[in-house]
Amino acid sequence: MFDLVIDTETAPMRKVPMQLMAANSLVYDMGGVVRDTKTGEIVHSFSFIIADTFYNNTMMQSAYYAQKLPQYHEGVAKGLWTSVSFKYAYDYIHNIIAQYGIKTVWAYNAQFDMTTLNNTVNHYSNGWATDFFPSHVTVKDVWTRCANITGTKKYVSYCFNNGYLTANGNPKTSAEIVYRYLTQNHNFIEAHTALNDAEIEAFILTCAQKNKKKAMKGIGRGYKMAADVAKGMRHTSATKKQPAKPKGKLFYNTETRKWDYR
Repeated sequence: MFDLVIDTETAPMRKVPMQLMAANSLVYDMGGVVRDTKTGEIVHSFSFIIADTFYNNTMMQSAYYAQKLPQYHEGVAKGLWTSVSFKYAYDYIHNIIAQYGIKTVWAYNAQFDMTTLNNTVNHYSNGWATDFFPSHVTVKDVWTRCANITGTKKYVSYCFNNGYLTANGNPKTSAEIVYRYLTQNHNFIEAHTALNDAEIEAFILTCAQKNKKKAMKGIGRGYKMAADVAKGMRHTSATKKQPAKPKGKLFYNTETRKWDYR
């Protein structure tokens, strides 16, 4: 059996708050890997620059990783990326799903990728299609699935020791930090190009599935177990630091003129 791990890079159609970004963005870079579900081996990969979005200069200047545009232009010129229409990429992925009998698609923080893919197909089809994937395909979240790795004291301690904490003081659970933990490559920097990101997310998924600890279900909950474990560890640490309560009966010591216990 096979599944698909996919990643997207996007550009906003208009200026909106961050929490509304996915529903107002269009895909410009799409990459994915087909994975053997038993071994984790990657048997097929693809990477597309979506010409409809990528060559809209005004939109691309607002892309989340706009600083990477020179890298993309150079890559397209050298043939490292294939520039195609969104319709071509849509048909290609549907053919891959049919060819490999894929029933499950994974993404890291899947809610974002699925929302932006659905928005993109709706936009470029003028409303003819509203869902990017076929109805028989189930979308699952690598971020939530790997909580059996990130929701452990060992992982949380790793984040505390290396300063991998959010603004709220919770352990970071991004693909970049999880990959650093699993490989012990502390200098790893996520490329934030779709195929490269899909490859490391597939690796994380394989590690999570090999881990025998119970997995979480759902989408968008990848942060929760790590935050809960961190809270428990802080509480335990604070309790240990409390001074021991004195034993005995309280009395006033006339010699020292202080209250004491005996």
